[in-house]
Amino acid sequence: MIKKEYSSTRTPSAFFYNGISSTVSAIALRASAMLFNVYLSSTAGAGAMGLLSLVYSVWGFALTLGCVSGGFLSSRIYASESSLGGNVYRGSSMCVRFTFICGAFIGTLLFFGSDALSFWVLEDARCSIPLKILAFSLPFISASGAIEGYFNACTRSYKAAGMRMCEQLIRISVTAFAFLLLGHKNDRDACINIVLSGAITEIISFTLLLALFIRDRCTHLEKTTSPAISTYREMASLVLPLTLSTGMRSALTSIEHIMIPKGLVSHGSAYNDALSLFGTIHGMALPVVLFCFSVPSSFASLLIPRIAELSARKNKKEISYVAGRAYRLATCFSFAVAAFIILSSKVLGNILYPGTSAGIYVYVLAPLIPIMYIDSVSDSFLKGLNCQLYSMRINIIDSIISLVCVVFLIPRLGISGYIVAIYASETFNTCASLVKVLKKTGYKIPVTRYVIIPLLCAIFSAKLTKGAYILLCTHHSGLLFPLLSAAVFFTATYFILLTLTRNITEDEKRWIKVLVKSPIK
Repeated sequence: MIKKEYSSTRTPSAFFYNGISSTVSAIALRASAMLFNVYLSSTAGAGAMGLLSLVYSVWGFALTLGCVSGGFLSSRIYASESSLGGNVYRGSSMCVRFTFICGAFIGTLLFFGSDALSFWVLEDARCSIPLKILAFSLPFISASGAIEGYFNACTRSYKAAGMRMCEQLIRISVTAFAFLLLGHKNDRDACINIVLSGAITEIISFTLLLALFIRDRCTHLEKTTSPAISTYREMASLVLPLTLSTGMRSALTSIEHIMIPKGLVSHGSAYNDALSLFGTIHGMALPVVLFCFSVPSSFASLLIPRIAELSARKNKKEISYVAGRAYRLATCFSFAVAAFIILSSKVLGNILYPGTSAGIYVYVLAPLIPIMYIDSVSDSFLKGLNCQLYSMRINIIDSIISLVCVVFLIPRLGISGYIVAIYASETFNTCASLVKVLKKTGYKIPVTRYVIIPLLCAIFSAKLTKGAYILLCTHHSGLLFPLLSAAVFFTATYFILLTLTRNITEDEKRWIKVLVKSPIK
């Protein structure tokens, strides 16, 4: 039973500040992760990063099955026990035990099957030991997900967010210590250092999170002898369909990642060169391209309960209004981010990954940013409109398209075939999701004001910034100061152009003022 309940009344701007807080924490985590990748790339090398990506292709599938959607399960059980007068204290404990057991079961299968997977699936014996180490950490990761779901359900998600930040700091420290203590003679040793540090970090993180979980329950929940309404059978029935569907997509993604180095070898690359190229794209270029993705994804996730509420009330007019605002912000922001990353891709590559071709692939993949941002908003709307099954089908088809492109194009076109596969799958996913949202909401996107004008303003801002950017580079030997100066100049120019073209309406200006107004409790 819950000891205390709190209620508060907030202005609509609370959404903005909740989104900002989520975004700031997510960006901080992404920034630290990207800097960590920079450290790993410089310390371990592109070959080790490629080997690590190959290991993670199998690990990602095992992780999806082992975690059994623990966060979702914990939130559902918490809501069920609290709303029906059950035993929240016992129900939350059952979730943690259930997820730990499931993680241990899948981890055991992975541990004993790692040799076969390395020899017959990955065709690289060096992957066996890293997979065994990762298998040992799986039950701790799974149970941690359930505890985080509990904190999200009881609206104390800041505790889980704080633990994620601590976990990242622990991971960086343990990894640096492992490389200092153990060293590495080759790519295999470097990969083992990384996964061993990650496994140790997950165990430490779980221990701290469990202590926080126990203390929180003692503070906010009453320990009673009454049985929980939920059962382990019910938990299994809740997570099994979701785990199987996400596992199917994860399996397709894993097969795709396994086939990429093989396809590059068929195209004529040496195996180690193929792994290095794979690691350059996945471990270096994509984290840069996705760096600002936390902004739309954080706000989009907050839209889900709002859209679900409006959908339940059948308030189609209000849903259409929210869709307009969401897509408007997504397009304006994404065009700006894409234009600036294209402009600065070479410098970003030189700063973060000197001596590699990462900057080239950042430049090639940056045009995907608007597509991915719009897809993030569309996915949130589909979840809010109770179209999860449609979204699931689209995601599976998306993975199939990507896999087919990888199998047939990479042996013929090399890494260009993989770039085509990424563009084809992402474009299909975004178009299919967007069409469904527009059909369900009845909203029609004003293409000229939402797409064409912001796109032209972003391109023109990049052109104007390029001249100033070149001048700054000739006067400063370092690259960081010109990059920051260019970012400020580009942002100012972009907003000035949007204003001069009257692309920002008076209604939108009033809406922004209300949005950023301090929330009142």
